[in-house]
Amino acid sequence: MLKAFLDSNRDVMIWKADGMPDEAGRAAPFASDTSMIGLLQHLAIVEKSWFQNIFAGREVDWGFDFDADRDAEWHFDGTETLAAAIEMYNEAIAESNKIIDDSNLDDVAAKKLNDQDYSLRWIMIHMVEETARHAGHGDIVREHLDGTLGYMPSY
Repeated sequence: MLKAFLDSNRDVMIWKADGMPDEAGRAAPFASDTSMIGLLQHLAIVEKSWFQNIFAGREVDWGFDFDADRDAEWHFDGTETLAAAIEMYNEAIAESNKIIDDSNLDDVAAKKLNDQDYSLRWIMIHMVEETARHAGHGDIVREHLDGTLGYMPSY
């Protein structure tokens, strides 16, 4: 059930980006740097962080120079595309799902964070919340930029 809720929120985020031109995907229409591409890239980083790095204990290629810019996934040079951001997110999701499928919900993460242990169950609940929160941001960004409304295409 946790994976189904997480997958549903992941799908919403990707659907919200579908069909947008890249320029709109880079647009940050509010006071923050929040954009559709930034949201997708951020969620890819969060997936990698919680599932690959913290839970599985792996070294991760983040795809960004966070030493130079701690918010690099939100800052653009104008060449970023929605297709690349969706691909990055889908790749992170696929790896997360492999880790989930090979683990039990009560398994404890290989790494502590802030001196705390986290179970896969806790991480998945957190990821449902994190992904839903950012899918809501994506909903507002998309509505503001081009008026596209809706929760999912089937609703």
